[in-house]
Amino acid sequence: MEGHHAYFDDQTESEIKNLCMNIFIVSTEWLINALEDGQKKGTPVAIQDFLTLSMEKHKTTAYEYTGFLSNIFNVKAYYDANMAMLDSKKFTSLLYSNQKIYTKLKNEVATYYAPTSDVHNSQFATGCIVKGKVRNSLFSRSSIVEEGAGVSDSIIMASAVINKGAQISYAILDKHVEVDPGVKIIGTPEQPLVIKKNTHVTSDIYGGTV
Repeated sequence: MEGHHAYFDDQTESEIKNLCMNIFIVSTEWLINALEDGQKKGTPVAIQDFLTLSMEKHKTTAYEYTGFLSNIFNVKAYYDANMAMLDSKKFTSLLYSNQKIYTKLKNEVATYYAPTSDVHNSQFATGCIVKGKVRNSLFSRSSIVEEGAGVSDSIIMASAVINKGAQISYAILDKHVEVDPGVKIIGTPEQPLVIKKNTHVTSDIYGGTV
C-alpha cells in the first residue's frame, strides 16, 4: 500500500458518493506480516474487515473505476446484474473497457440458429442450437432450445435442454438442466425462479426455488 491516504464512503440513496468496491491490491509479504501482527493485537482477521481498517493506518492509493458495477447479494440482484448485460452500453462498459475482464475460454462451434428460430435481444455463448423463440435472455454454451419452445427474460446456464413446447419465463436454470416437452417454468420479475444443477424438470413450476 503506497501513495496518498484515501477515505471511502458508502453510497446512500439521497446522494452520490464514492463507493468502495472492496478490491484491494497489496503485496503478499505485507499482508502476511500485517495479519500476523493484527492477530497478536486482537484485530479482526476477516480479510475484508482487516484491509478496510488498515486503510486508516497506512498510505493508500485509490483507483477510479467508472464502468458498470453491480452489488450482488441475493438471487434478485444476481438476476438483475446478468440481465443488465442485454444493455449494450453496460455490456461494453464491463467487458470492453480499458480495464478488461479475462475469463477461462472454452471456444466451441458457433451457435446455430435454425429457420424456425425467433430470437430478439438475447445473447448466446458458443455451441448452442436454437430452434424456438427466445426473448431478452442469456444462454451459456452448448444449450439447446427445441422447436416450439419459448424462453423469455431468463438466464440459462451451460448444457441446458429446453424441449419442444416448453415455456421458460423469469427463471435461472443452472448447468445441465433438462425441461421436458410442454413443461412451464414461470417466475416473476421480483422473484425469478431458480432451477438447480442437473435437475430434470418433468412438471410445471410457478414461482419459488427448486
